[in-house]
Amino acid sequence: MDYIIVQAGGKGTRLKHLTANKPKALVPVDNLPMLFHLFRKYPDKKFIIIADYHKEVLREYLASFADVIYQVVDAEGTGTCSGVGQAIRLLPDGAPFMLVWSDLILPEELVLPASYGEDGEPTEDYVGISETFPCRWSYRDGAFMEEASSEHGVAGFFLFTDKGKLRKVPESGELVRWMQESGMAFQELGLAGTREFGLIEEYE
Repeated sequence: MDYIIVQAGGKGTRLKHLTANKPKALVPVDNLPMLFHLFRKYPDKKFIIIADYHKEVLREYLASFADVIYQVVDAEGTGTCSGVGQAIRLLPDGAPFMLVWSDLILPEELVLPASYGEDGEPTEDYVGISETFPCRWSYRDGAFMEEASSEHGVAGFFLFTDKGKLRKVPESGELVRWMQESGMAFQELGLAGTREFGLIEEYE
């Protein structure tokens, strides 16, 4: 797997003053912008970053400090679906990829399935399961449920075998809800130890 799409759109209003002059992806955690934790964990990957709110601030910051290969997509539409259709068009046909929310700080010990390694040929898609922090959606018994959970939460982390799986994603809306309505099924990948910073209370 060579590609990572980062959903870095949205105003981050639940982080209050922290996003007054910058996008959520640039809010620092442990003295490093959230997005750059992904860069450090996967320095050899090619990033496609979905942006909208304060997108020029993001572009200028990346141009100055990013040391990975990246492209920025100016998202059209609203919600977590926004920009995904544009981003996948930048992927080569048949290329497996990760889709991840920018406010997740993945643990050092997280290991991707072997099929998503350097020489792998993945045949299954994966959804990241929170295990240790609360999420608004759950994934259990092969199905999405709009039910809050820590043990079975949908954490905003997905692995796809190819972009064809998302070819019908709408321009706007909630991505997990669209996946539920589309009957998409995944293998589960535990994300224990991941930190999520969607709320000011979690950040503090």
